[in-house]
Amino acid sequence: MQVDRTGGDAARRRRQHAAQILRAATAAPAAPAIAPAAPAAPAPVDPRVLQPTHAKTYRTFPVPTPSKAKGEWTVDWERAYADAQKVLDAIDFSKRDIVIWAPGTSNHGPHPAFEEAVAEAYRGQGSNLVALEYEATWHLRRSLPTGIATMRLVLEGIRARGGDHRVLLAGESQGSWIIGEVLADPAVSKVVDRAVLLGHPWLAAHQYNHGEDPRVRVINHAGDMVAMPVNGDPTVGLDAILAIRTLDISKAGSLLKGIIANPKQGVELLKSITHAIPFVKDFIKDPHVYDGEMSRAVEFLRHGTLPISGDLADLLGVAQMPNGLLDPAHDEEAHRRLARQAAAAYAAQRATAAA
Repeated sequence: MQVDRTGGDAARRRRQHAAQILRAATAAPAAPAIAPAAPAAPAPVDPRVLQPTHAKTYRTFPVPTPSKAKGEWTVDWERAYADAQKVLDAIDFSKRDIVIWAPGTSNHGPHPAFEEAVAEAYRGQGSNLVALEYEATWHLRRSLPTGIATMRLVLEGIRARGGDHRVLLAGESQGSWIIGEVLADPAVSKVVDRAVLLGHPWLAAHQYNHGEDPRVRVINHAGDMVAMPVNGDPTVGLDAILAIRTLDISKAGSLLKGIIANPKQGVELLKSITHAIPFVKDFIKDPHVYDGEMSRAVEFLRHGTLPISGDLADLLGVAQMPNGLLDPAHDEEAHRRLARQAAAAYAAQRATAAA
């Protein structure tokens, strides 16, 4: 019997093909020729290393030499802008009067006696007192011009904000120096209504002792070495002051020259250092302390009249009124008369101290 191999071979081939498909389906997948690389772990970051950033740029403006003393004066613009913004953020623009206190060297915030006087003067109305924030150190050649730039930025910010405000400035020592130089800048000085400078340094480029600006009053104590004229080269005088205040021995030559040219200031400078000693300051009065003048300063800022001090009231033989004003009439002529008497008395005191 003849076998049909054609049909048998086809069936066998179909069975073999099916078996191959089954083996391929159940076999493990072949590994690719090149396996993809695993993502690399991020490198550890040293927390002490700051990531690079783009440097900020600031609008600058000229800050003229703020002193009779020459030399290099530098502005820290980054600090000036940062500090000015702090001051502007602290101002209550809903109030009419904006009172800005510029503290002296090594101080920050409002002077406690000035703050108390402002609170009393604005009782029932709410005071609007802020302090100028700035470096306020004995590194005057940076601290002072940076403070001037800061105050100018604050005044520019107030002007840009607009509104019916009176801007009233007061400051002590380096703070008064800053205010005096800003007021000499016509670009922003018109924003200010009145200012009081306490312990205003003689080394400042601009002075206001003789009515140079009717908005400004200066209160300087007799014997305050900061307000005393410096003999010889003002630059040497400033370097001498900075040398002893910062203990900079590289300025020893200037210190010696300054003391030789200004022996009285040298003595007063050494005395001023001893005033910081607790048991000494209770017995020796520091002429550069103006705590007792703050009520007078606030009176001028608010009303434009500066009562004379209690010491001068005794000297002139006049009675001091409870509100600090000296004449019941409280008119301008009475104040002008007392101001002339006070000026003569101050001149006599200075002449006696200088003798």
